[in-house]
This record gives sequence, structure tokens and C-alpha cells, in this order.
Amino acid sequence: MNAKQSDCSGCRNDFYNDHNPLGVKECWSLKDATMVKVIDIHVDQAPPYRNVEPVSHPSCYKRPRFVHVAPDSLTKEGYWK
Repeated sequence: MNAKQSDCSGCRNDFYNDHNPLGVKECWSLKDATMVKVIDIHVDQAPPYRNVEPVSHPSCYKRPRFVHVAPDSLTKEGYWK
């Protein structure tokens, strides 16, 4: 499934989706982006990551101070595999 501009909310590059004085109408990554399920983990959050639910983001999504981890990278107890 391809990503839409509305899926980019919170991304560092959403600035380029017509939210800028530069006249850029669409982020350069949006055309090739697909939706993926990830777990958002704040860089200051300590494990275990038990109560963090997977969310869908574009494959190019970059949220400041967060890492986006594939759900299968964590054990069911919330630790890294």
C-alpha cells in the first residue's frame, strides 16, 4: 500500500509536503514509500517495551528522537532478540 501525505504527520520531512515557503509541494520520498508496521521507541525509553503497540508509518518515516523497530525484532517480553 502506498503512503499518502496525510500519513506523513510527525515526520521530519513533512516540511516538504507543501508546508514550506520554498514552494516544494511533495516530499521526494513519498512517491516510493509504502506503509509498514513498526514499533516507535523513544530514544530515552528503557526496556522492556511491552506495552508499545505497532503502528503503520511510511517506510521513509523519520520522527525526531524515535527509532522505528520491526515488531519481530522484540521478544514477547519486550526485549531485543
